[in-house]
Amino acid sequence: MSTTATVRPHFNFEVEIELLVKPKEGNTKLYRDLKASGFDPALKPGHDADKKKAERNRTEIRKALAAALTVCDVEAKIDGASYETWYVKEEGSLSEVADERGGGYWAIKLVSKIMSTDEENWADDLENVFQVVLTNFDVLLTKGCSMHVHVAPGPKWNVTSLRNFMKATGVFDDAITKIMPAERKKNPWARSNFHDGPGPADKAQPALKKAFDEVPSKAWKPLFAVFDKIEMTNVLLTWGQVREVSWNLASLHKSETVEFRRPPGVKTAAAAQKWATFAVAFVCAGTQSDWQAPWLLNKRSATVGELQSFVSSGLELLGWEHLLDTRELTENTSSAMPLEHFDWEGVKRKLGES
Repeated sequence: MSTTATVRPHFNFEVEIELLVKPKEGNTKLYRDLKASGFDPALKPGHDADKKKAERNRTEIRKALAAALTVCDVEAKIDGASYETWYVKEEGSLSEVADERGGGYWAIKLVSKIMSTDEENWADDLENVFQVVLTNFDVLLTKGCSMHVHVAPGPKWNVTSLRNFMKATGVFDDAITKIMPAERKKNPWARSNFHDGPGPADKAQPALKKAFDEVPSKAWKPLFAVFDKIEMTNVLLTWGQVREVSWNLASLHKSETVEFRRPPGVKTAAAAQKWATFAVAFVCAGTQSDWQAPWLLNKRSATVGELQSFVSSGLELLGWEHLLDTRELTENTSSAMPLEHFDWEGVKRKLGES
C-alpha cells in the first residue's frame, strides 16, 4: 500500500455531538434568564412529564446555549441547515434522564459549521464550544450518546477516491471495532458495514459480507473487486442505503459526505478533537492509497498497530501530526455490550430518523 498524494489533500468536515445537559444550579444568571423565559427547573423529563412544558424546557435550553456560544464568538443558532454556523439542535433519539434532586438532563445535539483541513483554528472552536457548555451546564453521557463525523474531499468525491476509501473500511473494520468501548462495538445504530448487527434485522449487505468472510481463504482481492465495479451512480446498490452503520454512505447523495458513526459520546474538547481528527485522517489515508500491496493478496485483517500507522500516514499528509497521538488508539478489551443492555426505546427512535 502506498500513498498517491503529491500535494497536500484538502477535506471539509463537520461534527455532531449528542449530549444530555442540565443547567448548572450555581450559574445564577443562566438560571434567572431561563426561568424568565418559561423554563421549569423542577420538571423531570420522562413519560410522565407534561409534553408542552418538556418541549419548552428543551427549546429554552437550546436558545440559552446558542446565545452563550454566540456571545463567546462562536456563532450559533437553534435551527437551520446552512452549516456556516454552529447549531444547537433537537435530539429526539436520546432517552432523557430525571435527576432525583429535581429537574433532569435534556437532550441536545451540537452540530458544527463546516470546517476545513486548511483551517488552523478548528480545534480552538471545539475548545471554545465545550468551555461554554461546561460553564453553563452539567453534562451526562449515557450509552446512547454518540459523536458523528461527516467528511468530504475537496472539491468533491470521485470514483477512484471512493473505491480506495471503501477498501480501507474493509481492511481496518476489525481494528476499528477493537478500539471502541463496549457500547460501540456491536451497536444497533453504528454496526460494522461487513458483519451482521446485534438485532435480528441488522444484516450486512450480502455481497460485502460474503467477500469479507472469504478474506481468510481468498484474501482481499475478491472484496476489492466488488468495490472496483462501483460507479458514483450505483454506490448504494452495493454499499446499502442503511444509515446505521460504522461508515454511512447514504449521506453521499444528501451532503456529498461520508459519515463516521462509530465514536462514543464525548463531553470534552479533547475527546471530540480525537475522533474528528481520527475520522478525517482515516478518510485521507484511505483515499490517497493505491491498495495494490500489501493487502490485495493478504488473508487477514489489519491489526490495531497497523491502524495506528495508517492513521499516522493520514495525519502526515494533512500536516496534522500535532493533533493526535495515534498511540492513544489502543485496543479496548471489554466485550461488546449485550443486546439486552441497549436502550431499545432510544434505538427505535434513532432508527426512525429520516
